[in-house]
Formats: sequence, structure tokens, C-alpha cells
Amino acid sequence: MKFLKSSKGVDLLNGDIDKSLRTLGFPLAFAFILHIINGWVDKLYVSRLGGDSLAALGVSDQLGLLVFTLAIGFAIGTGVIVARKLGEGTEKSKKEANETAVQAFAIMFFYSIAISIIFHFTASPLLDLLGYEKLVKTESVQYLSALVLGFPFLFLIVQLNAIIRSTGNTVYPMAIIAVTILINAVLTPLLVFDFILPEGLGIYGAGLGTAIANLLGLLINLYTINRGYTDFKLEFHKFSFNTKILSQIISKGIPSTLQYLSISINRIAMFSLVNYFGTNAVAAYTLGLSFDLFVFMPIMGAGVALEIASGQNRGAKKIKRIFAYFNSAVKQSLFILVPMIIIAQFIGSEFAGLFSDDSEIKYLTSSYLKVTSLAYIFFSVAVFGTRVISGAGDTQRSFVIYSIIMIVVQIPLSYLLSIHLDFGSSGIWWGIFLSYLLFMLISLSELYRRKWLNIKN
Repeated sequence: MKFLKSSKGVDLLNGDIDKSLRTLGFPLAFAFILHIINGWVDKLYVSRLGGDSLAALGVSDQLGLLVFTLAIGFAIGTGVIVARKLGEGTEKSKKEANETAVQAFAIMFFYSIAISIIFHFTASPLLDLLGYEKLVKTESVQYLSALVLGFPFLFLIVQLNAIIRSTGNTVYPMAIIAVTILINAVLTPLLVFDFILPEGLGIYGAGLGTAIANLLGLLINLYTINRGYTDFKLEFHKFSFNTKILSQIISKGIPSTLQYLSISINRIAMFSLVNYFGTNAVAAYTLGLSFDLFVFMPIMGAGVALEIASGQNRGAKKIKRIFAYFNSAVKQSLFILVPMIIIAQFIGSEFAGLFSDDSEIKYLTSSYLKVTSLAYIFFSVAVFGTRVISGAGDTQRSFVIYSIIMIVVQIPLSYLLSIHLDFGSSGIWWGIFLSYLLFMLISLSELYRRKWLNIKN
């Protein structure tokens, strides 16, 4: 644990742009990649239970993402405020940053419990509404009924990690995520199969393993922060509700939450559309998304780093550095994206073969990756643009961009191409490609219009 105490925040206001972005972004990217590998491990275990179980896990992941978006939005809103306060550099602003962090943690505590209770009673009716096959729906309910037990712990981990990241320290959150995922990877197979119980818990065990891992991860997180493993100390003993700070968190958090909610709604709707073409198509879409997410994790890491850099430099009124960070992110991302696009064109079937022997699933996964990988650069540039905008405080503009693309464009376009124009499932893949192209164009337009610089709070 000594390396946590030695890790310091990156100097985003004065340091070398390329190096600062790499130093801040690498631990974030690695943490995101660990999340994806963890998902692959779960899929690897659950796939041994059958194709229906694999499809159920994919469906459940999207409903879980729906709930997760309700946490990540407020966490991002908190991080934006804390980063900007720290960027101002005064003792008063530092005190306000700490007060914001403590308020946010308290809000998340009560909020997470309420959301978990609501989800427990609505998950099954929502699956009925989406029209999945009976066995897929039954197994999804089993998985989610265990997973929901860990939602409050996950919400609080997300909130704490967002606060620490906003200081420029991304090593500590990465370590917490790594430990949590390691616990899950070891515990889940013991519960899924017959290592502990005579017949195992099946897909329910996968959800329970994740819930227990989140609980242990939160306890480790609180313990290490209390022991001084981060430069940013949360003074919970000074806590009292501050309506002004609360309103600031909500004003930044709601657009961020709605932004991620639009992504989640998109995924649920797209899964429902893919379901029109059968369970194998759902399984293939699940695997294709897993590959996409693996590629995008370094991009998302760089995006969060950009958001933090944008917030701190906006607070310090160093606008030129914000654009320099954006250009650096685009330039450095190409070293990852170009090779991954080439790889995706050739290994789709082999990648699917790691999880399924079904020839149709392999073919559909390959066709998905051949099309959607061509839009990797479009999507990445768009993410960087919107992250700069939200990091500077204009979370509402970022939300509007995401909502237009994910809900107004991608879903209807994919429906039109796949069903009305009879492209089949490949029409969905091309709908994703075209929407990401438009995503990039809109994001760049809004970034260089600079209206987000007019946001004062």
C-alpha cells in the first residue's frame, strides 16, 4: 500500500501537456480496462451455463448500466465542482472543495438506497415490457436480484473515486477498482459453480459475487482514505447540510446523470431492437459491445483526464491549455485506435469463439466489428470534445449532444435501416457507424463555438 501514499496529483496547470495527460489518463484507462476484463471474466463463467444465460447477462448489464448512470452523473458533477475549486488555488476554494465532497458523499448515501429499492421492484416489469424470451427474462431477474444488493456500495465507491480523481490523483482510484475486481474474479466462480454449494448458484451467484466485492471494495476505500492514503482528506466530522453546495452539486449532476441516462436508454432500446433478430443476435451484440468497450476504455480514461484538466484550467483561466489538452488526446489516441481498427477487421469470429461455439454468433459478432470499428475514431473525438465541455462546467450542453445522438439519431436510424430497409442486423451496425460520425461533427462544432466558456458556476 506504500505506493498509494507516494502517489501525488498531476500538475495540470503548469506541467507538460502530453506527459500530464498520459500520467493522469493511464491509471484511469487501466482501471476502465480492468472493468471490461472483469466483465469478460463474468461472461466466460456464465457462458458455461448456456447461450440463454450469456444473453441474459448482456441484457442485465444494460439494466445495471441504467442504474449505474444514476450514480456516475452526480459523481461527475461533484468532480467538476471540486476540480474547478482546486484550480482556483485559494484557501477558501480548497475549503469549499472539501465541503462539496462531504456533501456529495452524504447525498449519494441516501440516494443509492432509494434507487436500489426502486430498481428491486421495477426490474422484472421492465424486462416484460422489453419483450425478452421467457428463459432470458427469468435468468436476468435472478442475476439482477443479487446484483442490486451491492448497488449502494458501488454508488459510494464511484463517488469517492470521482472526488479523489478531481485532485489529479488517478492511481488511488485505480488501485481501489483493481482490488474490488480481483475480489469479484476470485469469488464469482466459487458461487456460480459447485465449489461451495453442491449445485452452485448459477447466474445468481455471478450477481452475488459482484455485490459482495462492491461491499468489500467500499470498506477498503473508506479505511485507506481515513488512514491518509490520499492527499484529499474528507472531514466527515464537520458535516452539516449546506443547501447552496447541495444545489450546485444537483445543478451539475442532473445534466451529467441525464447524459449517461441517454446512453443507457440507447443501449436498452438497441438490445430490444437486436432481440428482433433472435437470441443469437443478442449474444453477438453483447460480445461485440464487450470488444468495443475494451477499445474505448483508454479513450474513456483520457476523456475523464480531459474533464479534470478542463475543470482545473477553467478555474485558473488557462483556456489555451484546455484546447492543447484536447489536441493532445486526439493525437495520442490514434496510436491505440488505428491498430485496434485493423485487429477488429480480422478477429471478430475468433474473439466470439472464446465465449461460444455457435457459428451464427461468431458470424454476427464478426460482422458487427467489421462495421462499427470503422467509427472508433469518430466516437473518440466526440467523447474528447464533450468531456472538455462538461469539465469546464457546461454539463447541460454535453447532455444535449449525447441525447441527440443516442436517442434522436441512433435508435430511429438503426430501426429504419435494419427493419424498414431490410438490412437485417447489419442495418443496426451501420446505424451505429453513421450516428458516431454525426456525433463527432456536432461535438467539434460545439467545442470550437466556445459558448461553454460563458458558464460561470
